[in-house]
Amino acid sequence: QAFHLSALQMGLISAFYFLADSILLYPVGYLLDRFSSYRLMILGMVLCIIGTFLVAFATNPWFLVLSRMLAGIAGAFCLLSILRLAASWFSAEHMAKITGVVITIGMLGGAISQAPLSYLILHFGWRSALFDVGVLGLVLLVAIVFLVKEAPLTNSHAPCDRKALGWQDFWGTLWSLMSSGKNWLIGFYICTMNLPLLVISGLFGTLMMVQAFGMTETQGSTISMMPFLGTIVGSSFWGFYSDYCQRRRRPMIFGAVVSLAILSWVVWGSSQSLWVMLILFFFLGFFSA
Repeated sequence: QAFHLSALQMGLISAFYFLADSILLYPVGYLLDRFSSYRLMILGMVLCIIGTFLVAFATNPWFLVLSRMLAGIAGAFCLLSILRLAASWFSAEHMAKITGVVITIGMLGGAISQAPLSYLILHFGWRSALFDVGVLGLVLLVAIVFLVKEAPLTNSHAPCDRKALGWQDFWGTLWSLMSSGKNWLIGFYICTMNLPLLVISGLFGTLMMVQAFGMTETQGSTISMMPFLGTIVGSSFWGFYSDYCQRRRRPMIFGAVVSLAILSWVVWGSSQSLWVMLILFFFLGFFSA
């Protein structure tokens, strides 16, 4: 409303986040294998905070494009640096549950960005609300600076390799990854599993609930929050479960089938009550995890 954007324009601006994130994930991963996860995590947080303040003070849509790109770059740095740090502190046998805990904590941000943020926006205005989010980011940055530690080199399960920084090594490794059919299948699986969560919960969920199901904005944002809460529970559950039974493929197939059934019910089913939608969206997040 503030920038007179259509749904298409809103989707395009949001897409810059994923564009920047996708382009930089591999280069950032390459850097993380060779440089400090701690420093790159701080760099990512700084970019994310700048992007948030840019939105809060934006005067035209181009500020939104730039802020979404900065947030996407930050997303690549932050997620990978946390996982890289975890890989150096913990052995491979524990990585599924550790990744589950990381995603659980990360999804708290997604949950807070729905109903609680909607409440702040309705009562204090969107600029003030996003300014407060930026301030919260500064608090988290200070916490990271003082609390996060690199694993000791002598005890690290995945020490950095600061050798072979040439472009030939970069492109050679990239080609070996891209020439593997299994990597493409895994990527396609993750893409399709994340798609409904990112589109419904992250972008158009509240609008869909208001316009398609006749709910209030508060109810819509609460429903949009449920997949994040489901992912919070599901990430830890599936991480511990797959580590316990040492199987990865079976939970993936089961989660995909159930998620597809739930999504089909939401999209093509008859009008649902508030409680039914809350339950469906919670389990969509749980099984997508």
